[in-house]
Amino acid sequence: MRRYLVVANRTVAGRHLVDLVRDCREHGPCWFFILVPATGAGRGGTASAEAQTLARRRLAGAIARFEAEGASVHGEVGSCDPLSAVCAVTARYSFDEVILSTLAPGASEWLLARLPARIELATGLPLTHVIGDGVPDARRPTAPV
Repeated sequence: MRRYLVVANRTVAGRHLVDLVRDCREHGPCWFFILVPATGAGRGGTASAEAQTLARRRLAGAIARFEAEGASVHGEVGSCDPLSAVCAVTARYSFDEVILSTLAPGASEWLLARLPARIELATGLPLTHVIGDGVPDARRPTAPV
């Protein structure tokens, strides 16, 4: 069984990820773990309460969408630092690949911070980078991803 770590925040509910889940499942049995870093730092570099709430809501929606496609899926909200969140999850679980979903270049702070390359270097795992549309949110975290 192939094990995928899906890392996303504002793009986690996007059609592009549901399509990718469908494609992965067509190639054989697989399991998905969705990680939603609670970006939007509050004081002391920790996730704000609003960012935590939004991340939990987004995670629940993404799990429901993946399950509707018949996927085996689990997930969690991670720290406000996406690389730290990825490292924490990969220390506990074994994965075959990371799927990173970001906003488009220019809109994505994750791309400005070179997150795809940093995740590959830190985990040693192959990484698939997909670009999705951010889901409009009246209560966005303070830091776009």
